[in-house]
Amino acid sequence: MIDELHAAATKLISQVPHGADGFTCKDLFPDVYRISVSARHELFVAEIAVDGGSLYYLILYDPATGAVTHDPPSVDARWTENFGAKDPLLKKPFVSSADLFQNHHPQIVIEERLHNGPGVNGVAYHYFDIGPNLALTRVLTLEARMMAYDPPERMFERELTQLSPTRLRLDTFAVPCDDSAHGKFLGCDDSAHRKELGYAILESDGANAPFHVMEQHPKDGHLKSGLVTGMGDSSRW
Repeated sequence: MIDELHAAATKLISQVPHGADGFTCKDLFPDVYRISVSARHELFVAEIAVDGGSLYYLILYDPATGAVTHDPPSVDARWTENFGAKDPLLKKPFVSSADLFQNHHPQIVIEERLHNGPGVNGVAYHYFDIGPNLALTRVLTLEARMMAYDPPERMFERELTQLSPTRLRLDTFAVPCDDSAHGKFLGCDDSAHRKELGYAILESDGANAPFHVMEQHPKDGHLKSGLVTGMGDSSRW
């Protein structure tokens, strides 16, 4: 296991212009969390921080065979850590499971806090499918909650509905918020007065293959660009 953590650290350090000079082991490895995700598997979430950045590397471990994930995927950790568990946009559990392909081989789901100055404040869920040799493949990223800044008195919510083992429906809603709570993400009414903005259809080629946007059906044609995500290219979400 320690070899996999070292490999993950080396992968990150290679992307840092000045490497790890001047950093201690505690600087590079702030925390490692162990989570039992099934009767067979344990998930190690290793936070690795270099040069102001912070990532969670995900390493699956099978105690019976000693097998581990050899090329751990990562999720940004900085803002989840900075905003903390009491942030109203984050919802427990932060690590959960889903069975998108309906084959009784559930995905590991990681909640991430999104933030980029005044432009982005939200939450995304990353779905990782477990493949051969405990490889973790990100098959879906769901931008579930996102504060809107144009206009500022609402939040976007997105919900998944399973249509088949390889087909999902993504519905998008606008949730009104109390303007006095703007910036604090409080006062949003997530049950009444939600406005339906439309839906998208996501498809996958099958287990371990990512979902892609195949159709978009906005109720207002001007909203199509934000129907799936407010963060750029929607084809991968």
